[in-house]
Amino acid sequence: MSHHSLALTLLLLTLAAPSAVADDEIAPVPQARFAQQPAPKPALPARPERDDPPDSESTAGPGLEKPGLDQPSDPEIRIKGTLSGGSAIANGNNDVKAADAKASLSVRTDLTRMSLSGAWAYAETEGELSTRNAAGDIQLDYFPTGEGTFFLTSFSLLRDDFRDLNLRSIIGAGIGYQIFELPDLDVFVSTGVSYVDEQFDEAGDDHSTSVHFSTSVDW
Repeated sequence: MSHHSLALTLLLLTLAAPSAVADDEIAPVPQARFAQQPAPKPALPARPERDDPPDSESTAGPGLEKPGLDQPSDPEIRIKGTLSGGSAIANGNNDVKAADAKASLSVRTDLTRMSLSGAWAYAETEGELSTRNAAGDIQLDYFPTGEGTFFLTSFSLLRDDFRDLNLRSIIGAGIGYQIFELPDLDVFVSTGVSYVDEQFDEAGDDHSTSVHFSTSVDW
């Protein structure tokens, strides 16, 4: 037998022989199983701690008032005034005609008081002028504590034709004390320094400085 025939025979025997390991004996390679984990939720930002309760202004809408707080009240203003006038005509031994008018106004707040007053008078006797004058003054008072002691400044004008006084101007400043201040009774005293300027129609003008003390009683 030739070498070629021997090699062919061995090849056929090799192919015909059963495999050393059966196909069903090959153990399958185990596949790794991975459990699907849920995706982590994103962390929420921590809320800042607040010791104080929230201000009601941040939660209340516009125009709403804060509960539990007293709203500031407007300052009290007290006003009182008077107005009077009269006239008279008398015939007899002396013929007299007279008329007069007076007015006053006071405005009081917690710390201040403004007083205004005016007066006018006219009279004739036997057809001759006997009285014709007019006056007006203003005074401003300031109460540092709302009562008791106050500081004042005043200004007044007076004209008297019968006394040849064209105009008298008085400006003053001082201090006073409120004794009583009731709805139907107002009493105070004051003192201070005044500057007086008088202008006459015929006589020369006059200027002076004076110290005044006054008491006011109003009821």
